[in-house]
Amino acid sequence: MQDRRGDGVELLRPADLEALLDALRRGAVPLGGGAGLMSAAFADAWGRTAVDLGGLGLDGAVDGRVGAMVRLSRLAALCEGRPAIAQALAATGHPGVRRLITLGGVLGARSPRADLPVALAAAGATVSVLDAADGTVRELPALDLWDLPGPFAVLAVDLGPGMPGVYRRFTGHQAIAPSLVSVAAVRRPDGRVAVCVGAALARPRLVDPDELPGPDELLDDGEASAGYRHRIMRLLVAEACEALASDQADQADRADRADPAPLDGPGRCDTPSPPLAAAPAEATVLVDGGAQPAPDGARPTDSLAWWLRDRGHLAVKVGCEEGTCGACTVSLNGEPVPACLVPVARLADGDRVDTAAAVAGRPGGRAVIGALAEAAAVQCGFCTPGVLVSCGSWMDRHGALPADEEGIRGMLAGHLCRCGGLAAAARALCGVCPGAASDATSDTAPDATSDTASTPECVREVTV
Repeated sequence: MQDRRGDGVELLRPADLEALLDALRRGAVPLGGGAGLMSAAFADAWGRTAVDLGGLGLDGAVDGRVGAMVRLSRLAALCEGRPAIAQALAATGHPGVRRLITLGGVLGARSPRADLPVALAAAGATVSVLDAADGTVRELPALDLWDLPGPFAVLAVDLGPGMPGVYRRFTGHQAIAPSLVSVAAVRRPDGRVAVCVGAALARPRLVDPDELPGPDELLDDGEASAGYRHRIMRLLVAEACEALASDQADQADRADRADPAPLDGPGRCDTPSPPLAAAPAEATVLVDGGAQPAPDGARPTDSLAWWLRDRGHLAVKVGCEEGTCGACTVSLNGEPVPACLVPVARLADGDRVDTAAAVAGRPGGRAVIGALAEAAAVQCGFCTPGVLVSCGSWMDRHGALPADEEGIRGMLAGHLCRCGGLAAAARALCGVCPGAASDATSDTAPDATSDTASTPECVREVTV
């Protein structure tokens, strides 16, 4: 089976801004991580030409200024001192999706329900864009992107100085639940609290907490009425402002004791971002340890998931093709990602792809399989290959799986199980590690501890 959407879409790879400008004026749509192009949910937004920004050197970050091609998973490490932005990042998609989508891709889409633009606007972030209308590079407030009438490409984002802030959202029950109402509140250096509301409006808006938009200005659709959104918006704004006020004294106390480091981020971070770059001629990809020629002439919408299956790698299961279910998860250069959202045309020479078949033969994979089998935690097994890849990648980084169910569920965010909801798997996998596969009692002892890296604080959510 081949997905025929996107037939005839051309993928351009400009080498400089002049070539990018020419592509934009021809009607090309800038491509970030590629997930939007692969998802049928966004297919209507794409024309006949896409332009790949991967060769323009936009994947660096220095002192709070972040290139458009930096992926959200990497951006999280640059948000120290910017809690509103960090919490909005944690609310975006799930970890596998955040390893693919880029900062520029999120902003360029101008989605009214996206989490990140709301927090960036409240924090006073500015965006560098190439405006095809006049051919200039302009620095704009984040919300001014919605006012650009013609084609543009995001080049970089200045996150601004670190400031106290919070992000709150109210969601539905969808798998990657988009916001019905979102609110970011940031206390600026002059003491003023900036509040931005998103999702409830046709576009994010900075608002006065004492004069919020009325129901007649809010969206009214099949997901929620304007009146319902208005009540939720008032509650979230009040909660966000109260959280900032209650934290102000603690912030002052901490500032007196803190190391006088600058508040504009963790400093220089210019490590190249992980894949996906344009494939050179005669490129070779390692799949489960074996060399294969990178695809030549693939359509922009051909996915890595189907490319692998067409070559006999049937451990990759294809489910939703929206990056939601996790069944097609593979390890791409050491990071678990949904293969259905990876454009195969953008694989680069030397990229390494490992499927569940390769992970199953390693000590960590065998330990995971043994734990699941012993607990009878597998039913139809369709989701299991993706779970196995995520577990194997985690153990490669940390040596063992999280020691509690909450940690396991966080690690498996983005994996769905239609049979049992992964509840039995979460219990079975607690503390599993390759070296202790034969000593189950030590893994489940009450005083067992885990040395895994701590996860960032997640945004608080309420679901309907």
